Amino acid sequence: MKIVSSWGLREPARANIPVDISRENWLPFAAVVLQLGLVLLVLHVFQIEQVRGFHNLLWLIFGGFIAHALLPFRYRMPFFVGISVLALGLVLRVGGLYVLGIGLGLLTLCHLPIAYWVRVALVVSVGAVLAALRAGWIAVDWGNLVLPVVGALFMFRLAVYLYDLRHERKPPSNWTRLAYFFLLPNPVFLL
Repeated sequence: MKIVSSWGLREPARANIPVDISRENWLPFAAVVLQLGLVLLVLHVFQIEQVRGFHNLLWLIFGGFIAHALLPFRYRMPFFVGISVLALGLVLRVGGLYVLGIGLGLLTLCHLPIAYWVRVALVVSVGAVLAALRAGWIAVDWGNLVLPVVGALFMFRLAVYLYDLRHERKPPSNWTRLAYFFLLPNPVFLL
């Protein structure tokens, strides 16, 4: 059984088989690659978002899109998380390690084997400390670089995540959980 993706590729139903790019469906894939290449070229030529470091991610996004599309399904989510973490490093350098450490620490608090409300209280407490760091009440040299990204990645999503932990019927995979927080554009575009 074949599943047709949003760009017309036939994707095998089995998770360990790569995407079938044969004569009949290479054209839709090539069209999307060409369009992405043109968008990235325009961003580069007109120097759009050069200040925030988006230009550092252009080739990562382009190559990552192609590789992601060609990977077997079971490897796509881990690959996306890996690319997103690599983006943190490209844009923030050592600050990316701080973002990764704080983020994994917050996720660990969410999954501690203790009462739900104690976990919520711990996350809120850590959030208060992070807010104090951001406000400058506690001085750290990495705060201005790291904390806006941590806020963009976790501030609102963490509240929804904690709610979903309490009410989820079928837990998602760990890769899905990580992909929910560590999204590729967030080091540059602080949503």
